Amino acid sequence: MKILAKLLVGFLAVAALCGVVGIVGVTQFGRMIQSFDQVETETIPTLTTLYSLSAEVLRIKGIVRSVVNPLGAGDEVFIKRQKDNFEAARAAQNKHIENFEKITMVKEEEKLWEAAREQLNRAKAYNDSIWALVDQAQKTEDPEVRGTLYAQLYEKINGDERTIFDDYIADIQKVIDFDLSYYGQELLQQSQASAQSGQTILVGITVLSFLVAVALGILLGSSISRSLRKAVAVLDKLADGNIGDRLAVKSKDEFRQVAASMNLVADTIQTLIDEAGMLTKAAVEGRLATRGSAEKFKGGYKEIVAGVNATLDSVIGPLNVAAEYVDKISQGAIPAKITDSYNGDFNVIKNNLNTCIDAVNTLVTDANMLAQAAVEGKLQTRADASKHQGDFRKIVDGVNQTLDLVITPINETIAILKHMAEGDLTASMTG
Repeated sequence: MKILAKLLVGFLAVAALCGVVGIVGVTQFGRMIQSFDQVETETIPTLTTLYSLSAEVLRIKGIVRSVVNPLGAGDEVFIKRQKDNFEAARAAQNKHIENFEKITMVKEEEKLWEAAREQLNRAKAYNDSIWALVDQAQKTEDPEVRGTLYAQLYEKINGDERTIFDDYIADIQKVIDFDLSYYGQELLQQSQASAQSGQTILVGITVLSFLVAVALGILLGSSISRSLRKAVAVLDKLADGNIGDRLAVKSKDEFRQVAASMNLVADTIQTLIDEAGMLTKAAVEGRLATRGSAEKFKGGYKEIVAGVNATLDSVIGPLNVAAEYVDKISQGAIPAKITDSYNGDFNVIKNNLNTCIDAVNTLVTDANMLAQAAVEGKLQTRADASKHQGDFRKIVDGVNQTLDLVITPINETIAILKHMAEGDLTASMTG
């Protein structure tokens, strides 16, 4: 199976499970919404109002208990903030009461509400008395009077009146309990059951989806990473120059193609190494005309072999020219100077060969000049040895000395013969 197919299967499986989660979630939430709609339409908005009223009473209770803290005495900012919060909570409480009393009540509900109303009046009087003491404490500057007032405030929240808010909230809760029982406790229980059931199913499917996703991830990851590790190991060996190993992959996915390509690369590199070894051996054996077979390769590898061949051509060409010239010079056939252009060290070789040709030509010219002078009887003629260097200079010096040795007895003989021709027989050779 192709890697893309494996990944698609894995992701499709996870997507399918996610789809199941979505379908179950939508179904369960639809049931819950239906139940909530029934609660909203069949149990009347009484409960919302009563719960909100109870929350505001708790808020008022907290504010009243905060404002009697003696640490806030004299802190106008603190007192004003608490009073503003109290007024806002009381206004919200009155609004909820107004809304609730607009709703038609059954007799039992009316009785319960009347009891709560009485507690409301007690709570109102209780709150007013506390704020009256707080205002007095704020207005007085006498610490003892203020301390007395805050002692009275403490007594109010810790004495017999401390249960007023709790009694008020308890009576509101009695109305709530009655409405829950009278207007649809069963619907609420059904909603809760539906929610719990949906939650359980969603958790179960979510856990299953997670496990399946992890299993697929591990399976696919291990399959891919195992093949990658093998490929990396072979590539590392190739990088180190170890061309002998090949990648064997049994799977039928893209890694099989990767293995084939990597093995082909290794084979090509091995062939390139063999070709380079053949050229090296030929060079060692002096077979400088040997060239690599560039047609065996493609692309950059072909360019490498072609480049080596071109390099050999550029090296062997000047060497062959040099060998040819040296051969001719050794046979006495002095060639013309080299006029082709060469670069680098090859140009040095060319210049040296041309210098050698000039030196030999000068030597030959002087030798011919001496021979021609001898033929013409110009026995005093000598070659200029200073025009030559090294052994060539020794040769010219040697020829000049040889001529000197030959010419001296001849000149002495000529002088003796001249004396004899003049009748002087007393002359003799002294050399």
